[in-house]
Amino acid sequence: MAKVSVLIPTFNSENYIGEAIKSVLDQTFTDFELIILDNCSTDGSFAEISKYLKDSRITYYKNDINIGAINNFNKILQYGNGAYIKFLFSDDILLPDALEKFVNILDNYPNVSLVTSYFQFFGSLSYISKQPYQGLIPGQQAIRQTLIQSNWIGSPSNVIFRRLSYDKKGFNKKWKWWGDLELWHRILNSGDMYIIPEVLSKFKYHNDSATQGCIQRFEDRHDEYYYMKFVRDNKIYPSVSAEKTFQMALRERAVKWISLIPSFYKKRRYDLIQKAVYAIFKERLLGSSIFYLLKKVKRKLR
Repeated sequence: MAKVSVLIPTFNSENYIGEAIKSVLDQTFTDFELIILDNCSTDGSFAEISKYLKDSRITYYKNDINIGAINNFNKILQYGNGAYIKFLFSDDILLPDALEKFVNILDNYPNVSLVTSYFQFFGSLSYISKQPYQGLIPGQQAIRQTLIQSNWIGSPSNVIFRRLSYDKKGFNKKWKWWGDLELWHRILNSGDMYIIPEVLSKFKYHNDSATQGCIQRFEDRHDEYYYMKFVRDNKIYPSVSAEKTFQMALRERAVKWISLIPSFYKKRRYDLIQKAVYAIFKERLLGSSIFYLLKKVKRKLR
């Protein structure tokens, strides 16, 4: 059995997936299996994938019907048998020594359940994203800081975790943007986190990416507020949600969500306007919201 299961869920990625596969096959660490799950692509993805299928470490599956992105992520998780699970989106790549460095941490720190690192965007936008911390961090501290600050842990492409550390529920379909963060939080309930302070993965930035789609549909701001509200209302992490700093962060996310009402109106997303109005009264933010909106209008008039 391979030590690491590298999982590539894919859909219509003929322009990118070859590079992703090659970045895995070029790893200095070789004890891995590469599993590809095609969510019923309609383009030339298989022609690209088939160029690499002679490698015995690769297993290819294809769904009979498109089951949606989150279901595809959860289905491919069931195929991974390695001690360590490494996701890689089909338009992202790993640097050659990524698996070697990830595995070294997990092998030497038995209490660590999740490892992440710096990552770099490339393509139409280029910059390096760095976490605000380095090295070993207690799991509960990481949960607290990412709830109050943001999801600085990163996306599945720059995270590796122990297969036995997650609760087999996978990604929660309730969240389109913060589903990965919720999974990281559940994993960190069973162990600590380690941040490698160097770039080990690169994300392709392009208009067709799932990230861009979420932003255009406002799912990033929606999930940010509603996930924190979910944590508070259900007392998921009671010691965190009781803190004044958490309450302030939640109100800040609500105001940002509410500030998008003009954009919702422009896109005729009346459903989102209704949710934003609900947030105004739920968080008692009428005065703050009006002030924030007036500031935005004033800036546009200058």
